[in-house]
Amino acid sequence: MKRISTLLWVLTIPVLLSACFKNLPSQSTGTPESTKTREEILTEQMAAAQTTTPGAGEATLTVGEGTGISSGTTPIPSGVTYGDPWDYCQATGSISEPGAEYTGAQPHPGITASILQAMGMDTETAASGSFSVIWRCMDSQVWGCDVSSYPNCPNPVDFSTEPSDIMKQECAKAELDNVVLPSAVTGRDTAYEWTCRNGIPEISGQGVSADAYGFNASIWLPVMRQ
Repeated sequence: MKRISTLLWVLTIPVLLSACFKNLPSQSTGTPESTKTREEILTEQMAAAQTTTPGAGEATLTVGEGTGISSGTTPIPSGVTYGDPWDYCQATGSISEPGAEYTGAQPHPGITASILQAMGMDTETAASGSFSVIWRCMDSQVWGCDVSSYPNCPNPVDFSTEPSDIMKQECAKAELDNVVLPSAVTGRDTAYEWTCRNGIPEISGQGVSADAYGFNASIWLPVMRQ
Protein backbone atom coordinates (compact mmCIF):
# COMPACT_ATOMS: atom_id res chain seq x y z
CA MET A 1 0.00 0.00 0.00
CA LYS A 2 2.86 2.34 0.88
CA ARG A 3 4.54 1.63 -2.47
CA ILE A 4 1.38 2.52 -4.35
CA SER A 5 1.08 5.83 -2.48
CA THR A 6 4.67 6.76 -3.29
CA LEU A 7 4.15 5.94 -6.97
CA LEU A 8 1.10 8.18 -7.12
CA TRP A 9 3.09 11.11 -5.73
CA VAL A 10 5.85 10.59 -8.30
CA LEU A 11 3.34 10.73 -11.14
CA THR A 12 1.42 13.71 -9.73
CA ILE A 13 4.32 16.11 -8.97
CA PRO A 14 5.35 16.76 -12.69
CA VAL A 15 1.73 17.55 -13.60
CA LEU A 16 1.43 20.04 -10.73
CA LEU A 17 4.73 21.73 -11.62
CA SER A 18 3.73 22.08 -15.29
CA ALA A 19 0.47 23.75 -14.31
CA CYS A 20 2.31 26.21 -12.07
CA PHE A 21 4.77 27.21 -14.81
CA LYS A 22 1.97 27.83 -17.29
CA ASN A 23 0.31 30.26 -14.88
CA LEU A 24 3.46 32.31 -14.31
CA PRO A 25 3.55 35.83 -15.99
CA SER A 26 5.36 35.93 -19.35
CA GLN A 27 8.77 37.64 -19.17
CA SER A 28 9.99 38.19 -22.73
CA THR A 29 13.36 39.91 -23.10
CA GLY A 30 13.00 40.50 -26.86
CA THR A 31 11.64 43.59 -28.66
CA PRO A 32 7.84 43.69 -28.70
CA GLU A 33 6.47 42.81 -32.12
CA SER A 34 5.06 45.77 -34.06
CA THR A 35 1.31 45.89 -34.35
CA LYS A 36 1.46 47.93 -37.60
CA THR A 37 0.21 46.29 -40.75
CA ARG A 38 2.45 45.88 -43.81
CA GLU A 39 0.34 48.46 -45.68
CA GLU A 40 0.84 51.02 -42.89
CA ILE A 41 4.61 50.51 -42.91
CA LEU A 42 4.78 50.88 -46.72
CA THR A 43 2.70 54.06 -46.57
CA GLU A 44 5.08 55.59 -44.01
CA GLN A 45 8.13 54.66 -46.09
CA MET A 46 6.66 56.23 -49.25
CA ALA A 47 5.76 59.40 -47.39
CA ALA A 48 9.31 59.66 -46.04
CA ALA A 49 10.77 59.21 -49.53
CA GLN A 50 8.55 61.94 -50.99
CA THR A 51 9.65 64.47 -48.36
CA THR A 52 13.37 63.82 -48.89
CA THR A 53 15.04 67.00 -50.15
CA PRO A 54 17.62 66.95 -52.98
CA GLY A 55 21.25 66.85 -51.99
CA ALA A 56 23.61 69.79 -52.34
CA GLY A 57 24.17 70.81 -55.91
CA GLU A 58 21.15 68.91 -57.22
CA ALA A 59 18.55 70.74 -59.26
CA THR A 60 15.49 69.98 -61.33
CA LEU A 61 14.74 71.31 -64.79
CA THR A 62 11.56 71.08 -66.78
CA VAL A 63 12.28 70.65 -70.47
CA GLY A 64 10.81 73.46 -72.52
CA GLU A 65 10.54 75.81 -69.57
CA GLY A 66 14.22 76.50 -68.96
CA THR A 67 15.63 80.01 -68.92
CA GLY A 68 19.19 79.10 -69.76
CA ILE A 69 22.10 78.74 -67.36
CA SER A 70 24.31 81.67 -66.44
CA SER A 71 27.01 79.59 -64.77
CA GLY A 72 28.47 76.20 -65.59
CA THR A 73 26.86 73.09 -64.18
CA THR A 74 30.34 71.94 -63.11
CA PRO A 75 32.26 74.58 -61.11
CA ILE A 76 35.72 75.43 -62.45
CA PRO A 77 38.43 76.08 -59.83
CA SER A 78 39.42 79.71 -59.42
CA GLY A 79 42.29 80.75 -61.68
CA VAL A 80 41.84 77.88 -64.17
CA THR A 81 41.29 79.01 -67.77
CA TYR A 82 40.74 77.32 -71.13
CA GLY A 83 41.73 78.52 -74.59
CA ASP A 84 40.00 75.66 -76.42
CA PRO A 85 36.16 75.65 -76.59
CA TRP A 86 35.93 71.85 -76.50
CA ASP A 87 38.18 71.53 -73.48
CA TYR A 88 36.20 74.31 -71.83
CA CYS A 89 32.87 72.58 -72.46
CA GLN A 90 34.24 69.28 -71.18
CA ALA A 91 35.17 71.07 -67.97
CA THR A 92 32.12 73.28 -67.40
CA GLY A 93 29.38 70.87 -68.54
CA SER A 94 26.59 73.24 -69.60
CA ILE A 95 26.50 77.04 -69.74
CA SER A 96 24.49 79.62 -71.70
CA GLU A 97 27.58 81.43 -72.94
CA PRO A 98 31.33 81.20 -72.31
CA GLY A 99 32.36 82.61 -68.96
CA ALA A 100 35.53 84.37 -67.87
CA GLU A 101 37.28 80.98 -67.65
CA TYR A 102 37.34 80.84 -71.47
CA THR A 103 40.22 82.91 -72.84
CA GLY A 104 40.35 81.68 -76.46
CA ALA A 105 39.31 83.30 -79.73
CA GLN A 106 35.87 84.89 -79.75
CA PRO A 107 34.21 84.45 -82.16
CA HIS A 108 35.94 81.16 -82.81
CA PRO A 109 36.77 80.66 -86.52
CA GLY A 110 36.49 76.88 -86.38
CA ILE A 111 33.03 76.99 -84.80
CA THR A 112 31.89 79.64 -87.29
CA ALA A 113 33.06 77.60 -90.27
CA SER A 114 31.41 74.41 -88.98
CA ILE A 115 28.04 76.08 -88.32
CA LEU A 116 27.93 77.84 -91.69
CA GLN A 117 28.87 74.61 -93.44
CA ALA A 118 26.11 72.76 -91.56
CA MET A 119 23.69 75.49 -92.71
CA GLY A 120 24.66 74.84 -96.33
CA MET A 121 26.75 77.97 -96.87
CA ASP A 122 29.39 77.69 -99.59
CA THR A 123 33.01 78.45 -98.73
CA GLU A 124 33.06 81.80 -100.53
CA THR A 125 29.92 83.05 -98.79
CA ALA A 126 31.16 81.84 -95.42
CA ALA A 127 34.47 83.61 -95.95
CA SER A 128 32.74 86.95 -96.52
CA GLY A 129 32.79 87.62 -92.79
CA SER A 130 29.19 88.85 -92.69
CA PHE A 131 28.09 86.18 -90.24
CA SER A 132 28.11 86.17 -86.46
CA VAL A 133 28.16 82.74 -84.81
CA ILE A 134 27.89 82.34 -81.05
CA TRP A 135 28.42 79.17 -79.05
CA ARG A 136 27.64 77.64 -75.70
CA CYS A 137 28.14 74.36 -73.86
CA MET A 138 25.45 71.74 -73.41
CA ASP A 139 26.20 68.41 -71.73
CA SER A 140 29.95 68.98 -72.26
CA GLN A 141 29.51 69.48 -76.03
CA VAL A 142 30.03 72.67 -78.07
CA TRP A 143 26.86 74.00 -79.74
CA GLY A 144 26.72 76.94 -82.14
CA CYS A 145 24.11 79.26 -83.67
CA ASP A 146 24.31 81.93 -86.38
CA VAL A 147 22.90 85.15 -84.90
CA SER A 148 23.00 86.91 -88.27
CA SER A 149 20.44 84.40 -89.55
CA TYR A 150 18.60 83.84 -86.25
CA PRO A 151 18.65 86.91 -83.96
CA ASN A 152 16.83 84.87 -81.31
CA CYS A 153 19.82 82.52 -80.81
CA PRO A 154 20.69 83.82 -77.31
CA ASN A 155 17.08 83.81 -76.08
CA PRO A 156 15.28 80.90 -74.43
CA VAL A 157 12.06 79.78 -76.09
CA ASP A 158 8.98 81.54 -74.70
CA PHE A 159 6.31 79.02 -73.69
CA SER A 160 3.89 81.60 -72.32
CA THR A 161 0.30 80.89 -73.35
CA GLU A 162 -0.81 84.47 -72.69
CA PRO A 163 -1.07 86.65 -75.84
CA SER A 164 0.78 89.95 -75.79
CA ASP A 165 -0.95 93.32 -76.07
CA ILE A 166 0.23 93.76 -79.65
CA MET A 167 -1.30 90.40 -80.59
CA LYS A 168 -4.60 91.48 -79.09
CA GLN A 169 -4.46 94.79 -80.94
CA GLU A 170 -3.82 93.08 -84.26
CA CYS A 171 -6.53 90.47 -83.80
CA ALA A 172 -9.04 93.22 -83.02
CA LYS A 173 -8.85 94.13 -86.72
CA ALA A 174 -11.72 92.41 -88.55
CA GLU A 175 -9.65 91.77 -91.68
CA LEU A 176 -7.24 89.57 -89.69
CA ASP A 177 -9.85 87.04 -88.61
CA ASN A 178 -8.52 83.48 -89.16
CA VAL A 179 -5.12 84.90 -90.11
CA VAL A 180 -1.90 83.49 -88.63
CA LEU A 181 0.06 86.30 -86.99
CA PRO A 182 3.62 86.85 -88.33
CA SER A 183 6.71 86.73 -86.12
CA ALA A 184 6.93 90.52 -86.39
CA VAL A 185 3.82 90.57 -84.18
CA THR A 186 4.27 87.48 -82.02
CA GLY A 187 8.00 87.85 -81.56
CA ARG A 188 10.68 85.36 -82.58
CA ASP A 189 10.92 83.72 -79.16
CA THR A 190 7.42 82.28 -78.86
CA ALA A 191 7.09 78.52 -79.23
CA TYR A 192 3.61 78.79 -80.69
CA GLU A 193 1.74 79.73 -83.83
CA TRP A 194 -0.93 82.32 -83.05
CA THR A 195 -4.10 82.79 -85.10
CA CYS A 196 -6.77 85.49 -84.82
CA ARG A 197 -10.18 83.97 -84.19
CA ASN A 198 -13.24 86.13 -83.52
CA GLY A 199 -11.00 89.04 -82.58
CA ILE A 200 -8.93 87.02 -80.08
CA PRO A 201 -5.41 85.59 -80.55
CA GLU A 202 -5.40 81.83 -80.00
CA ILE A 203 -2.68 79.20 -80.11
CA SER A 204 -3.15 77.18 -83.29
CA GLY A 205 0.01 75.11 -83.20
CA GLN A 206 3.55 74.77 -81.92
CA GLY A 207 6.34 75.55 -84.35
CA VAL A 208 9.34 75.48 -82.03
CA SER A 209 10.76 72.86 -79.68
CA ALA A 210 13.30 73.54 -76.97
CA ASP A 211 16.36 71.61 -75.87
CA ALA A 212 17.01 70.57 -72.27
CA TYR A 213 17.99 74.13 -71.29
CA GLY A 214 15.19 75.97 -73.04
CA PHE A 215 16.90 77.10 -76.26
CA ASN A 216 15.46 76.69 -79.75
CA ALA A 217 16.50 73.16 -80.73
CA SER A 218 16.12 73.80 -84.47
CA ILE A 219 18.70 76.59 -84.75
CA TRP A 220 21.40 75.37 -82.34
CA LEU A 221 23.72 72.78 -83.87
CA PRO A 222 26.45 70.60 -82.34
CA VAL A 223 30.04 71.34 -83.36
CA MET A 224 32.51 68.46 -83.44
CA ARG A 225 36.02 68.98 -82.07
CA GLN A 226 38.36 70.56 -84.61
